[in-house]
Amino acid sequence: MDLRAREREYKNLQDQLLSLEQNFNRVTDDKRRMEEDYRSRVEVNINMIQTLRQEIDDQKNFLVDRKK
Repeated sequence: MDLRAREREYKNLQDQLLSLEQNFNRVTDDKRRMEEDYRSRVEVNINMIQTLRQEIDDQKNFLVDRKK
């Protein structure tokens, strides 16, 4: 009787461990995807800023040429 009860407890603990491992893997995958998304958005924003700075420089040069 005692052995069966311990076996059930062991199986319950094993199920809990499996569930925790699955949740952990899910959370780490979500974290990895979020970090990749964040990096890609930062990269897009950096490229946009560079493009806008170049446009500003071009407009400044155009204005200087026009004034001459």
